[in-house]
Amino acid sequence: MTDLMQSPQLAILAASLAGVLLLVVLALLVALYRASAARQKAEIAAREVKEASERKFRRLEHDLHFLVDFYRVFARLLAEMHAEKKVRMIPQALLNAMVEIYGPEVAAVLVRRGPSGGNPEEAPRLSVVALHSTRGALQKGMEFRFGEGQAGMVAERMQVMVRKDFDEDQLASYERSRSINEPKYDIIAPMVAGEETLGVLAISRPDRHHDSEREVLEMIARVGALTWKNVQAYRDKEVEAEIDKLTKIFNKGALLHRLALVLLEARTTSGKASIFMFDLDNFKVYNDTNGHLAGD
Repeated sequence: MTDLMQSPQLAILAASLAGVLLLVVLALLVALYRASAARQKAEIAAREVKEASERKFRRLEHDLHFLVDFYRVFARLLAEMHAEKKVRMIPQALLNAMVEIYGPEVAAVLVRRGPSGGNPEEAPRLSVVALHSTRGALQKGMEFRFGEGQAGMVAERMQVMVRKDFDEDQLASYERSRSINEPKYDIIAPMVAGEETLGVLAISRPDRHHDSEREVLEMIARVGALTWKNVQAYRDKEVEAEIDKLTKIFNKGALLHRLALVLLEARTTSGKASIFMFDLDNFKVYNDTNGHLAGD
């Protein structure tokens, strides 16, 4: 009788212990799950931090390479511009710097030309004189009027414009849509000297970007404009020193200088040089009698 009474009690006790054990196991499983989830979350967070750090490092590395290349190319450009004595060589030097710094699909240097036919009422034009292009319809020799297309608008406004400016400006967007021969430029910078636009620099789809890419192209354009004006001023002074103001022909100093160059070339190349001299009869008497102005 006692054994029969103890059996239900043992069963209840066993069931209670089993319930407790089950609760303990469930608690352990929940703890393990939470620990696993926390570990996975920590791993994901650590991976995201690592990836973010790697992206930041790559960006910093890219920016550093961009700036190092810019300073290297810009220093060389300054040296070339300082030594340049011919205006026609400036556009190609600027183009080379743009291509090396940005790695664009299209890079162009457009310079100002006077109105066709000498009509002062006609708008000035921009002519493509130096071009790097892997695609598109833009060709050397193409011309755009000031205010026409993207390049013409930048030349007229005399301010740097980027793709976003053309997207947000209704007039600029319209001008871009009208010009079928122009690519969609990412950056266009005017070459401005005083109150005059001498030309523009334009790039499309650059392979390399930087937060200061707009300012970099603007700086290159300023160097180009300054060099252009300096070379022009130097050439004007050179012509002024060589050309007689009254007769508009070479003076004695210029002729002697050119004679020296011709003789030097003949000597270094084992070539020949010929000189024709003309003597005007009684010119001294005429000059002394009527004065230098009449003699000239």
